[in-house]
Amino acid sequence: MQNFFGNLKQKLARMLYGVYGQDELSKELSTFGLICLIISLFPYLKIFYIIGFVCVVWAFFRTFSKNHARRMREREAYLKFTAKPRAAIRLQKRRFADRKTHDYYKCTRCKTYNRIPKGHGKIIITCPKCKNQFEAE
Repeated sequence: MQNFFGNLKQKLARMLYGVYGQDELSKELSTFGLICLIISLFPYLKIFYIIGFVCVVWAFFRTFSKNHARRMREREAYLKFTAKPRAAIRLQKRRFADRKTHDYYKCTRCKTYNRIPKGHGKIIITCPKCKNQFEAE
């Protein structure tokens, strides 16, 4: 019996050699697909079953694909498309984590956020990106 599982393990390893694997897009697709499948359990929402099923199948296809170049292009397009929302979420998480020790001020010229320690009163902030100076309290 032990020999059977050893052979099965080797065959599985040979079969999966060279597959692309899971990346951010595959994880998001499978998560979205599972959420749609759960929503489809409610009456009159059967369209979510089709959407969820397609997303899960696409995620599995991407994971087990051996066409690395195409999967990387898809991943790069996804990351480029979602860059601004991910940056906004990352900023909000950081602002919440630093809410007791730091304030965030937006530069008046380039609109980037500058992280300044609390408790310094009225200060003049120099933006590290555009070197613009502005006053904050």
